[in-house]
Amino acid sequence: MNLSRLLLPSCVLALVLSAVSITYRIKVENRNKALTLALEIENLRADAVSAGVSLDEAAKELKHKGLGGVVLTEETVAEIASRGEIILEPGAQIAGTDNALRRVFAGLQRRFGKDAFRMAKEGEETFIVANGKTKPSMEAVRGTSVGLNPNDCLLARANGLHIIGRLANPYGVTDGYVRDTLDAAMNEGMTYYLPLGDQVLGRRDAMEALYETCRTKGLIYCSPEFGKLGGDTETIIDIPDHVVRLHSAQGAELDKLPRPEVVDRFVRAARERGQRILLIRPVSYAAPSPIGEMGKLLEDIAKECEKQGSVLGAAHPATDSEVPKILFPLIGIALAPVVAWVLTAAFGERRALACLLFTLLVGAGCYNPHVRPIAAFLAAATFPVAAFMWLRDGPPRNWLVGFAVITAITAVGGFCVAGLLNGIEYFVQAKQFEGVKLAVFGPIVVVGLMFFNFYVGGKESLKSPITWMQAVFGFVILGALGLLIARTGNDNPATVSGTELKVRALLDQFLMVRPRTKEFLVGHPLLVIGLCLKAELDAKPGLKPKLGGWTALALLGGAIGQTGMLNTFCHIHSPFVLGMIRNLIGVVLGPIIGVVLWNLLKATILKRFLVEA
Repeated sequence: MNLSRLLLPSCVLALVLSAVSITYRIKVENRNKALTLALEIENLRADAVSAGVSLDEAAKELKHKGLGGVVLTEETVAEIASRGEIILEPGAQIAGTDNALRRVFAGLQRRFGKDAFRMAKEGEETFIVANGKTKPSMEAVRGTSVGLNPNDCLLARANGLHIIGRLANPYGVTDGYVRDTLDAAMNEGMTYYLPLGDQVLGRRDAMEALYETCRTKGLIYCSPEFGKLGGDTETIIDIPDHVVRLHSAQGAELDKLPRPEVVDRFVRAARERGQRILLIRPVSYAAPSPIGEMGKLLEDIAKECEKQGSVLGAAHPATDSEVPKILFPLIGIALAPVVAWVLTAAFGERRALACLLFTLLVGAGCYNPHVRPIAAFLAAATFPVAAFMWLRDGPPRNWLVGFAVITAITAVGGFCVAGLLNGIEYFVQAKQFEGVKLAVFGPIVVVGLMFFNFYVGGKESLKSPITWMQAVFGFVILGALGLLIARTGNDNPATVSGTELKVRALLDQFLMVRPRTKEFLVGHPLLVIGLCLKAELDAKPGLKPKLGGWTALALLGGAIGQTGMLNTFCHIHSPFVLGMIRNLIGVVLGPIIGVVLWNLLKATILKRFLVEA
């Protein structure tokens, strides 16, 4: 069974079907452009004090600069007492002003039950006293939440600022506490909930109360980017249609960045990763006019975000793409012959029919959402290999044709991934493409081994003595691949050097979207060099002993650019059109660099070999 004949029709059909699916996703992304810039109320209050103006005046000034929301953290009994509004007396007896006592009493009832405390009065004085034999400790009382500050909430509402409430998850809470706490905060005007501490409210066994409030009352959950919160993943999986993604940075982190890079950081979070709320913190703690400095920062971020297509307003959750379910199995069946061709090359021609039946079965199973990630992984892992198998079996007339065909086949694999993993759970990162590192580096290893065997002789060459130069070069290659592996994925441990950051900033300044370094500076140029070397070897077979190994190495490097390009399509939470532009810029710049390097090599290092041949 010659499955290679099905390569072209399979790619064309898979591309068309995937493109239809992706149009639904693009519509969702175009509808979700609203962006909210937010400040913590403490920073707003500090700016007001430094400027000698009221909190209301500061809020009005910064709203004019782009401020859309304020983050209010719940207060505790201890904080109320520190302001002198209440007095904590031995025996959990609390005295104070009427308004403060009402807030504290409501908080204690939510936390310890309706009958744990009672309001009492002696003469003109009203106070709260523990009711019953079991009295909460003074420490427990002091740590009890009394909700959001009503005056701050009133100020936010009066200035048209959305309230993002930060609520903690204390030990021992119940379903009732979760509901009552959220209801009290929403009654003050809270529309977004952001966890305080390292757990979502209700974690673990009372989270259904949070979900119920979001579903029935329209509360929106803010999922902090890069935050490692207990219950965050479960929340975005269970209520993805009530989730917005929030980006913030700690002051100590921002302090290390030049101001333009701070602006760029927030802009890229909104543009490239779909963050809908940007929590801005001060870049500088010292300035002639702190409120003016904060206003300038907000204004710069707002203007740059609007240039990139965002619209300042109330951030809202993404909606489902509502792709017709029949499209998923059609895409899976369309890509099956390409996957089967690669699997057949690995397992032998005798198993060609079995490989095709297996991939068709997986493809048809894509009607089930649990099977789609399997098909997407198979597409990501095999399409780049199929592209290089085509190169091995059918040499192109020139490097440009070869580069175009290889890139097109790989891109179809990326389209298949994007077409299959198309739903709200992927937009909010409740689910992600699994097997990123294997899908990126598996094809690179396969391509390297394939051309090593094709040009160098495989097993026979391993019997030859190794030189010091080959050994050193081998370690260099392993080190480079190790670095690429470490830097691949959403949470990689490898750091980015200061020089690379400067190069990135320069590219961001001159290009609409910065292409990936490993693609346009490494992978694509090496692919061009590999294709040119292959053309020389095809024309002059006598060069094979001298240049065969270098050709295999260059093509291995070329696979880095291809798998990196496909990996861009696997970032479903990033806008699809932006990823396409990123890849297009890379496949334009990369070959230009490759041609320049090839001509330099021909004129210097390779000149003697080519003349002798």
